[in-house]
Amino acid sequence: MLGASEPGLRWSGGNWGQASELPDFQTLLQFGWTALYEKRYPRVADWYARCRERESYKDGVTADYTADVVTDLHRKGAEAWKKIEKHAQGAM
Repeated sequence: MLGASEPGLRWSGGNWGQASELPDFQTLLQFGWTALYEKRYPRVADWYARCRERESYKDGVTADYTADVVTDLHRKGAEAWKKIEKHAQGAM
């Protein structure tokens, strides 16, 4: 489990791993922007990977996204990534 000692991360819910954080990570995933945290915060990436493996996540989140929707969101995310990456340099 992640701890509050993870450097540089702030969570809107105030605690690590709350369900309230999942929509934020789902947005990053669906647009293909996980590079914002994967390299610098591998424990966060691991935590979110474990969340996505839960049946409740698969039933409540993953099931809402068809393959066509995922493809379209990744395409849109790739278009925006160039600008995001430019602004995020040093934070990744």
